[in-house]
Amino acid sequence: MWRFRTRLVGVGVLLVPVWVGAQTANFDSAVTTGTDGRPSAIAIADMDKDGHLDVITANSDSASITLLTGDGMGNVFSFPKFNAGTVPMGLAIADMDGDHNPDVVVSNANVSTVSVLKRFSDPCPNGDPVCFHYYCTGDTSRECEPSMDSGSLDECELDSVGTCSPLTFVLGGVCTGDFSRRCNPQLTGDMDECRVAGVGTCNTIAGPGAVAAADLDGDGHIDVAVVSEGNGDGDGKVSVLFGNGDGTFGRITTRAAGSKTNAVVIGDFNGDTKPDVVAINSASQTVSVFLGDGHGNFMPRIDTNIGTAPAAAAGGDVNEDTRRDLIVAVPTGLVVLLGDGQGHFTVGPTLAAGNTPSDVVVTDTNGDNHLDIVTSNSRSTDASVLLGDGRGHFATARTFVADGEPLVVAVGDLDGDGKPDVVTGNQATQGPDVAVLLNRSPGRLLGVEDILVGSTVSGMVAGDFDGDSLPDIAVTFGADTSSRARLYLARADGKFLAGSDIEVDSNPSAAVAADFNRDGKLDLATVNGGTGSISMLLGHGDGTFDSQAVIATTAHAVAGVVGDFDNNRIPDIALVSIGEPGSVTVMLGNGDGTLHSAGTTGVRNTPVAIVVGHFNGDAFEDLAIANSGSDNVSVLLGNGNGTFHTGSVVPVGMNPVALATLDLNRDGFDDFAVATATGQRVEVYTGNGMGSFTIPTFPPAAGSTPSGIVARDFNGDGRPDIVVANQVSNDVTVLVNTQTGRLMRAGSVTISRQPKAIVTADFNADGRYDVATGNASTAMNVSALNNSGATPVLRGDGNGDGRVSAADLVAAQRQVTDSDSHRVEDVGRGTFAAAAGVDANGDGVVTPQDTFATARRIFVGS
Repeated sequence: MWRFRTRLVGVGVLLVPVWVGAQTANFDSAVTTGTDGRPSAIAIADMDKDGHLDVITANSDSASITLLTGDGMGNVFSFPKFNAGTVPMGLAIADMDGDHNPDVVVSNANVSTVSVLKRFSDPCPNGDPVCFHYYCTGDTSRECEPSMDSGSLDECELDSVGTCSPLTFVLGGVCTGDFSRRCNPQLTGDMDECRVAGVGTCNTIAGPGAVAAADLDGDGHIDVAVVSEGNGDGDGKVSVLFGNGDGTFGRITTRAAGSKTNAVVIGDFNGDTKPDVVAINSASQTVSVFLGDGHGNFMPRIDTNIGTAPAAAAGGDVNEDTRRDLIVAVPTGLVVLLGDGQGHFTVGPTLAAGNTPSDVVVTDTNGDNHLDIVTSNSRSTDASVLLGDGRGHFATARTFVADGEPLVVAVGDLDGDGKPDVVTGNQATQGPDVAVLLNRSPGRLLGVEDILVGSTVSGMVAGDFDGDSLPDIAVTFGADTSSRARLYLARADGKFLAGSDIEVDSNPSAAVAADFNRDGKLDLATVNGGTGSISMLLGHGDGTFDSQAVIATTAHAVAGVVGDFDNNRIPDIALVSIGEPGSVTVMLGNGDGTLHSAGTTGVRNTPVAIVVGHFNGDAFEDLAIANSGSDNVSVLLGNGNGTFHTGSVVPVGMNPVALATLDLNRDGFDDFAVATATGQRVEVYTGNGMGSFTIPTFPPAAGSTPSGIVARDFNGDGRPDIVVANQVSNDVTVLVNTQTGRLMRAGSVTISRQPKAIVTADFNADGRYDVATGNASTAMNVSALNNSGATPVLRGDGNGDGRVSAADLVAAQRQVTDSDSHRVEDVGRGTFAAAAGVDANGDGVVTPQDTFATARRIFVGS
C-alpha cells in the first residue's frame, strides 16, 4: 500500500492505495485535513477528554470553529463545525466556568464581541463526544440548538427572543476619553453619558483580534485579554474581561496600546509572579507591556520599539537568566527581545526563518531543556524550527513544508511520544486545512524540508562534491542579472549546509557534474544561456572549486547532459539551444577540464530538455531531445566519434518539457519518459533496441504543469519508478512501476511553490533514493523529500552479503570500468540490493567514484 509522508505532518490520508503488493516508497510529507473556513487562530487541547490531544481552529470566513479529534497516533479527524459568533478571529481554550472541562473563547471582529462556548460537562444530548451550550440572546436563561442551515431561522428567532448563540459579550461600552469609565453604547447624541461627562463618547472597541486567557486578578477565575486594532483613532486597544467563574464576565478594563495592535501575550515579565499583558503593535512597530499587580490593575504601558512590523509573538526565558523574553515574528524573520526583568527589552538581531513568518511558538522541541522556536511562514508554505542553546542563541532554521499559506501554528504531543508536534492552519489552494508535522528530533519534523537559497533556482545537479560519500546539491540561479551557483553539502541527518556563492558566467540555466579532468574528484559545469558559454569549475574534492574557466559555445543554451559521446572514456557535454528550429551542440572533453566543439545538429522547434540513452544497441551513446514547440522528441543516434545522425522524430503529447531515460519493462532496451505540460501526463515510449519506439497507451496523469522528471527505483523492487515535479499544483507525483511495463499513479506530495528543476539521490545515506526540487517562486528554496518507505540497502555492499568489506571493492570494480556511468537499476538487473550497494555514494549512478566511496566505508566507516 502506498502512502506519502513529508518532513512536516498533517492530517488524514494523503494518498489512495493503487496497487496492493508493491513495496512502499513513502516520501515524508505533510498530511492535511480540511477545516470549515480560513484559520485565523489555532489551539491544541484534549477537548473530548479521551487522553489524546485535539486541534481547534477559529475560522474567520465561516462564523465557526473546527474541532479535529486526535487518536493519539498523530492523526486528527474532522468533526462537524460549531457556530461561533460571526467573524471569529482570536481563540483561547480555558475552563471558564470551573467545571474542569475545556471551554472555547473567541473574539468576533465585525461585531466587537467576545463569545464563550461552554463545553457540556455531561454527555452530549446527541451522543457526540463534544458539544457546547448555546443560549437565546434575548433570554440567556433559555438554552437552544443553533441552526446549521444559514438560510433557516433558529428556534430563538422563531420565538422572537434573539438568536441562538454562545454566551456573547460586547467588547467596549467605555468612554473614549477615559477607558476605565463604563457607559451604555446604545445612548447616543445628547444622551451619550461620556459626552455629558466631557470624557469623549461612548463606543465599542472595533475589530477585536487575538485573545489570551489567564487568571489576571487572582480570584481563581479565568479572565480574558483581547486586543483590537482600534476605532480609527490611531491607537490599538487591550481589553481585559474579568471572569465570574461561570462563563460570564463582570468588569472590563481597556487600555490604549500602540498602533494596529494585532497580538497579545500573557506572562510574568517583571519577576513578581503576577501575570502581565503584552500587546504587539504592527503599525507602530512596538511591543507594549502592561505590568499587572495580580489584582486586575495594570501599570502604564512600557513600549519597546523593534524597528519593523511585528505579526505575532511568544514569551519564554530563552537565555535562562530567569527573566522572561519575547520572540517576535516580523516580515523578514524573528526578532529576539531579551527581557530585563522590569518590563523592558533589549532588541537582538533578526533570525532568518521561512518567508514572512505569520505566527510563532516557543517550546522545547528536542528535549534538551532549552527553549526552541517554531514558526508558520505564510509566503513559503512551510514551518520552521530553530533550536535554542539556552543562552539566547539559535541554530539555523530547518524549514518543512506545510500546505498552501500557513497562517497560524500550535504545538502539542499528538502521537504520545513525549515530543511536541507542530500543527499549522493553512489557507491552501484546494481549501483551508491544517497540517500536522510530527516531531522527529532533533530539529526535524516529518515532512518535506525546504532549504532557503534566497534566489530563483534555474538548474540543479546532485553529486558527491566533498568526498564524504553523501551526494550534495549544486544549484544555479537564473535571474537575468545572476552569475552565481552555490553548493549545498549533505549531512547524514538529511540536513544541507550552504556553501559560498560560486561565480559563473551570466544567466546560468542548467548544471551538470562529472570528473572532467580525471583526477578522481567531481567537477561542476554550468550552462550559461545568457552568454553562450560553459563555466567549468574543477573540484578539489572538499566542496570547493577552482575559479571558473569560461568555454565559449552555442548561444541560448537551456539544458545540458553529460555523456561519453566519442567513446574515449572522457566525459563530454551535449547542449540544447532554444530556437525554431533548435539545435544540439556537442562539446567533447579533453581530459584536462577543457572542452572542444564536435559540431552542431539541428532538431525541431523550441527544444527544452535533453537526455542520454542507448536507443539502437550499437554501444554508442545516443540523445533524445524534447521539442516543446513542435510536440515531439528528436532522437539523435551517436556515431561514436562525437557526432550524431538523425534518427526518429517521435510525436508526443502537447508541450513536452522534461525527459528521463529508463528501461521500464526491463527488456534491456532503453526507453524514454516525457512529461507534457499541456497534457499534464507522463508518457513512456518503449524502445525496441533499433531506434524505434512504441506509443504508450493510457499514460498516467501527472500534476498541473509538469516541469521536471526523474527515474529511479524508489521502492526497491529492482524496477525504475518515476517522480514528476509539477509547477502549478506545487507538488510531485509518484508513478510506480507495476512490473507489467506500465506506470500507475501512487499519489502526490505537496512541496514548496513552483518547482522548476528536480534531481534524485540518496541524500541521507539510508539506502533509499530521495528527491529534491528547485523552486522558482517567492519562496526561493529547494525542497528535499526524504524517502522512508523502501527497504533500505547498505551502501558499499556490492556483493549483497550484508556487510561492507574488501570483497565489495572487487564487486565494485566488476561493475565500474574507468569513466563509464550506469544507471543503478541497470546494474545486475532486478537485483536492487546489489545494484544499490555498488552505488556506494548514493548518487543513483555507478561510476568510478563509487570505488572510492566503497573504500571510504571500509576504512573510515562512513
